[in-house]
Amino acid sequence: MLTSSQRHILKNCIELKKPLPDDIGQSVLVAFDLSQAHTGKRSLSYQDALVRRNDLLKQAFDALPGRKYSKLTELSGRIISGEFGADQAGRLLKQIDQLGTRLPSSIKQLHRIVEGTN
Repeated sequence: MLTSSQRHILKNCIELKKPLPDDIGQSVLVAFDLSQAHTGKRSLSYQDALVRRNDLLKQAFDALPGRKYSKLTELSGRIISGEFGADQAGRLLKQIDQLGTRLPSSIKQLHRIVEGTN
């Protein structure tokens, strides 16, 4: 069962679309009797970071001018070079870099994320 403090933190994380702290994520799994059902190799906080990464990548894609392929090529080039740029897309890429998740660099991977088919 979640304490009132944990429920408050959970509510804030959901509203602000922030990753859940590990202890609260585990408490949620136990509360919903899912603690044994989660057999993935990655923690909940990492899974949350991947969702945040994908959301930020979509925003970076939308911030770039041009057609779809040129935007994907531009994102891929910035990620591979590590020079994210000073524009809105660059600021979003820097935020992603701080999440601790791997940045996808291939156009195919980026396309799947942008299209929501990853």
